[in-house]
This record gives sequence, structure tokens and C-alpha cells, in this order.
Amino acid sequence: MTNKQARLMLKMDLNKPFTKEELTSKYRKLIKECHPDMHASEDEKSIEFYNKKATLLNEAFAVLKSSLNNTDFINRKSTVLSMMKSRFENCKDSTLKRQIVDIFSTVVFIDRCNDDSELDKMVKAFNTSVYACYQKYETDFKIRNRIPSNYSNNLNYDCSCDEFITSLNELQFSYDRLVQNKINGSIYTYFSPFDSVLSSPYLDNVIDDVKYKLHNYNLSVALEENTFDGFTSYLRSVKKYFESVNLEYFKIKKLISKLPGSYTDSGTLKCRLLSKLNDSIFIGNFDTVKDEIVNSVYSKQDEIVAIKKIQNYLKLKSSIASIRCKTNLKSADLNYVRKMTDKCDNLIKMALDGKYCLEDISILENITFSDPVKDKMILSLLDNQSFSVYIKANDRLENDPFVLKSSNDEFLSVDEDSNVVMSSSEEISKDNDMLSLNEFVSYGKPVFRYISDGENVDGILYEYQGYELVYSYNERTGIIESVYVRPVTNHFGYNYGEKFDITSIINYHVKKMFKPYVRKIQKKSNNYKTLKIQKVGK
Repeated sequence: MTNKQARLMLKMDLNKPFTKEELTSKYRKLIKECHPDMHASEDEKSIEFYNKKATLLNEAFAVLKSSLNNTDFINRKSTVLSMMKSRFENCKDSTLKRQIVDIFSTVVFIDRCNDDSELDKMVKAFNTSVYACYQKYETDFKIRNRIPSNYSNNLNYDCSCDEFITSLNELQFSYDRLVQNKINGSIYTYFSPFDSVLSSPYLDNVIDDVKYKLHNYNLSVALEENTFDGFTSYLRSVKKYFESVNLEYFKIKKLISKLPGSYTDSGTLKCRLLSKLNDSIFIGNFDTVKDEIVNSVYSKQDEIVAIKKIQNYLKLKSSIASIRCKTNLKSADLNYVRKMTDKCDNLIKMALDGKYCLEDISILENITFSDPVKDKMILSLLDNQSFSVYIKANDRLENDPFVLKSSNDEFLSVDEDSNVVMSSSEEISKDNDMLSLNEFVSYGKPVFRYISDGENVDGILYEYQGYELVYSYNERTGIIESVYVRPVTNHFGYNYGEKFDITSIINYHVKKMFKPYVRKIQKKSNNYKTLKIQKVGK
């Protein structure tokens, strides 16, 4: 009997799926009609008909029940397959995912399973292999992250790859927290959590060393105990030393607290001195450094007085400049004065915090509040800004061919009155081809040849983009008088010279060219700063 015939026999819908309960209910209703007790009074022929019908109903029920059981098994295989794939399909860790995929392709053959026992056997083999893979991955993770092998956080292996990776990260976090809590317990046995002496960088290094010893895959109970015993003994000796010097310690700390700046900003003198003071407790050299710290505080206080004098002088200059702008109704100039005043205020604050020394900040006395070119040059000198060298390809040194490029892509050149002119790249390139000397030397073709007339030498060093880099040398005085760039020339019969370092020569000529202006804008400074030129060549 076919499935369709069985459905017709039991009066089931030909297309609609059914459950085991629906099948059983329909079967019982129909088989009840064929029961002998229901037809006891009928003739022999009728009884024979109902007996045959009962036989057919039993056969139909068996066919549909078998079909229903087969559908359940197919559905179960699909569910099991999805469950196994869910272990690795969306895994973000490519290494672990690749390992589980290899296990899946080796162990799982779903089409070969013909019954529940074979399916259960395949699932068990897959899970066993995954558990072994997880165990090895956990071991490698512990070795890599220096987590003791005996430390366990009851990891669950019956999970997806991503869930397992998350549990490993939680394992690392929990061990780190356990070690930190033990270290804190040892520290707070001897010190209060609020003791500023605990901010010592030297103590941080000691703690890092303890953590390194405890983060060990092969850590034994004996080694752990010895590590903490040594750390506790060290803290005990430090506490005893601290008690012997704490009166002087707090006196010096109070002196440091009067300095400007923040303890949390490592760039301030205040933070550096407190760190040095705290380190001396844990190193045990408090008596050696205390006088040095006190002298630094007093020296800084004197410096603060001098910096504040500069601050007051700048306020006076900016006020005069503001009044002049208001009188002349020049709003643009007034905005520049305000902008430059804010800039100077920030720099003074940084100097008070110890980020600039008095020698550095004193150059601000030359700020004009009216000439942007001079002011930008002064600020670049304050910050030791490094300039790259460019050269005008159409000029010789006598006409000031060198041009400096700032980090803001502004070009500085010297005019006939020895004043610096600031130009954009478009403005400076209108009348001259601008060539970077760094590119010229780094990427140009080395030539190193010269021609002499007995007194003067024109030496050709490099060729680049249709130009050649040339120096003029006076054989009588032994001085290189100029360096310039010109279009490539065709000369024959040159003697070949030796390669030499052009950096120092370029720096000399550039600084010589800008020196009058650089000194002029620092007329109120006793500590003249010079231009910082980037190295030419690789």
C-alpha cells in the first residue's frame, strides 16, 4: 500500500501534514466501526467485509506511522547538523574556527546515519573531538598569556567557539584581578590606600616584577608563596624606613605642593619632583635626594617670579596694541591681538607648569602683537620647529636663493631689507621653480665633478629634474662661497671630484642668510635661539 492509498483509506488530507496524535485518533475512530461487536447481528458476508476493512485500516496505519517516524528522524538529523555547525560558523577567531572545521569535515557524515543510535554515536565523536581541541586551545592560551596551568574558572566546553573565547578572556581577567587583589592586600597591610607615597613609579616597577613572577604557566604553590613572602618582607622594610623619615618627607611634600601644575600631569615639575620624592622612600636614598629636591623647588619659585614678570610685560604690550587698534578702528588687527594674547597666556601657563624653562619662554618678550611674520617666527623658535630647505632654481646665492618651509606649509624668504617674508606655496612659486634640497640630494643623480680656472671652481654635485646643484669654491681662500641650482649644462673634460657632506655647508649658508633677521627679532632676549634646519639627504 502506498502512502497516498493509506491516506485515502484513513480519510486523511492528501497534502496536509499530520501529527502522530491526529493519525492515531483517525485510526481508532475508523477501526471502531469494524469491531465484531458492532456487527454481531449481521450476516456472514457483511462480517467478512468488515474484517477485510479492518485489515486494510491496520496496514494503512502502519504505513503512515512508518512514514511519520522517518520524517521525525530526518528532522532530527537536520537539527543536529545545525547544532554542530553553530559551534563554528560565525566564529571570529580564524585559528580556532579552522580547527573545528577540520574536525567537522573529518567526523561528521550525516547521510551515513540510518537510525538514532548511529546519529548519537556521530554526535558523541564530534563533541569529544571538539572538547579535546578546546582543551589544547586553553592550554596554549594559558601558556601565551602566562596563566598558571592549575588555575581554573570552571570553563564550559559545551558552547560555541566565540563563547569559548569569551570565557578564556574572562579567565585571564579573573586571574589578573586575583593577583592584583593579593598584591593590594600585601600593600594595604603596611600602607593606607590614600598614602601618596604609593604613587611611586619605582613601586610600580616592583609590582610589575611580582606580577611577572606570578604570571607563569608553571607556577607552583612554593614559588607563589616565596614571591609574596619576598614582596611582604620588602614592604615591611620600606614601612620601617618611611616611619624614620616621614616628618621630613611631609615637610618637603608640602613645599612641592606650592608649585603650580598638577600631580597627574607627568610633564610638570611638580609631578616629577613628587615622583622622585616617593621613589626615594622605596629605593632608600631619601637623605641623598632631599636637598636636591628642595633646591629644585626654590629654583623653580625664583623662575616663576621671572616668568610672571614676562607675563605682566606681555599683558602690557597686548593692552597697548589693543588700544591702538581700537583707536584706528582696525577690527581685524584687534582680533589678531586677542588671538596672540590667548596663545601667549597658554604658553606662559605651560612655562609655569614646568613644560618650558625660563630661557625658552623669555623669547616671548619679543612678540609684537602686530607683525604676524615676526610673531610666527618667534613661536617657531620657541618650539624648536625644524625647517626644511628649498631653493629658488632661477637665482644664485647672492640673491638669497634659499627658502625655508615650515611644518604649516608656509615658506620663509629674506627680502632686500633683511626682513623675512612669509608666503604660501602658490605665491612663492610664481616667479621661481622651487626645489627641495632634501629630494635633490636623496633622489638626484650623483655627479661630483668640477671645472677650475685656476682660482675659482664650479663643482657640480647632483642632477635632478633638469637642474644641477652647484657650489662655488675659491681655491685661494679654501672657502665655499655659494651653493645654488641652475639648469643642467653640457660640459666635457671635467675632472671628477670626491663626494662630500653638503649638509653642514647648506646649514651654514642658510643660517648665515637668516641670521641678521633671527637676531633682530630677539633683541630683548639674552638667550638667542638659532634656526633648526632639517638634515639634507637620507
